[in-house]
Amino acid sequence: MRALTLTLLLLVACDELPEGTTDPAPTPSAVPSAQPTEDARIVPAAKAFLEAAETYVGRCYVQSDLYDIGVIDVCYGRGQCGPAIKANIDKNCGFTPDQPQAVVTAANALAKEAKDAHLSHDARVFARHAELFGGFVATSHKPNTWCLENADPYDLPTCWASTRGTLAKFQAVAKAWNRWHPNETRHVTPVENVIFSGAAQRPLYTLLMAWGNYGKDRKEAAKKRLREEGLPWKDCPDGPCLVDLPSDW
Repeated sequence: MRALTLTLLLLVACDELPEGTTDPAPTPSAVPSAQPTEDARIVPAAKAFLEAAETYVGRCYVQSDLYDIGVIDVCYGRGQCGPAIKANIDKNCGFTPDQPQAVVTAANALAKEAKDAHLSHDARVFARHAELFGGFVATSHKPNTWCLENADPYDLPTCWASTRGTLAKFQAVAKAWNRWHPNETRHVTPVENVIFSGAAQRPLYTLLMAWGNYGKDRKEAAKKRLREEGLPWKDCPDGPCLVDLPSDW
């Protein structure tokens, strides 16, 4: 009996905490709290890059020769455009040397801002696309040094190389921005017309009507698709192109 009483007293003592003692603090979670992203930090540089890229890309052209090149995009230096483009679009067509350089400068500035920032996934994707586009422009649109040194001073714009694939690459950049900023979307193909052999031109959205089974009464649907999804560029031997146009084009 004495032993049983002693055991009960010990059990009561073990179940009670000393007066003034609180429950022990819970064990901290092993998973740290999510670090806030710093997307806002790079937004000004991202918008500056977009403005430079859109200004430059807006000087490019979509052309078609159904018996030769299909549908391609070409970015000419100022003064290099052929007669069909001059007749239809702009007598002073093409980019000026400062426009591709502005893209490269803005892309480098954005990459510097993004380097050590803690960014969301969509922000990182856009920054990477911008970096790649800046590198493409820097590589593709370097002037011909010999030409610059020997050309007539009034003909220097023709020393800048034209290139293909710019619109296809910009399309990826704009889509990445639109995923990151769905309330501030940009047109993924900021060009209005396609120029055909013989100096004819058509609205660019009609290309989508040809491929996507768009009836003539679905013009707005084709325009929306062009603005949000762009053209269905494919890989051809000498760069991005559009192929397999209907026979009535």
